[in-house]
Amino acid sequence: KFLSRSAKGDLRAALNDLQFSTENNTLNLDLLSERAQTQEIFNALKLIFKTLDPKIALSSLDNLNENLDEVFLWLEENLPKEYSEKELEKAFDYLSKADVFKGRIRRRQYYRYLVYENTFLTAGIALSKKEKSSGFVNYTKPSRILKMFISKMRNAKKLSISKTLAEKTHSSTKQIMNNFGFYKSFLKNNDVINELELTDDEANFLKT
Repeated sequence: KFLSRSAKGDLRAALNDLQFSTENNTLNLDLLSERAQTQEIFNALKLIFKTLDPKIALSSLDNLNENLDEVFLWLEENLPKEYSEKELEKAFDYLSKADVFKGRIRRRQYYRYLVYENTFLTAGIALSKKEKSSGFVNYTKPSRILKMFISKMRNAKKLSISKTLAEKTHSSTKQIMNNFGFYKSFLKNNDVINELELTDDEANFLKT
């Protein structure tokens, strides 16, 4: 049923989706679901970037699974591919206004402001241009998401090592985290690594 819905009655497309979703001789429909979500955001970006009709732009996110934070990052990453000079400046100004309302929503928990954030992200950016550009543009996944993921992984290793060292030395994990640069200088020693029984990933992290 899932393959039928995704392929919309196209047998060849269903077979392609089946092949795409097979990993190590096991069916993994999460792969297809992730691809479908990416396709949805691509379509939303096209509507925003390629239209001059505010109504079309405002409806571009109606059926999207991604939250506005993710949409914000996708727009930020791909704006320079569609706009330039004054139009780009104006579009980023609307993006910044959306960010202002996002901050107000988080601080005040006042979710009626979502309508303003959505308007700036869609109609605001769509109307930043005088005319829509032609031709295919290859939108890319936000690099900031990757950077955030890498940072999160690094912090996870840092926290894990700090907890281990805190237990061994009867110290505060928070104190070690705050002064990790100092501790790292002697934690690189192989004898210390063995004493703390750190994993290979944690040991490699210390030596980078």
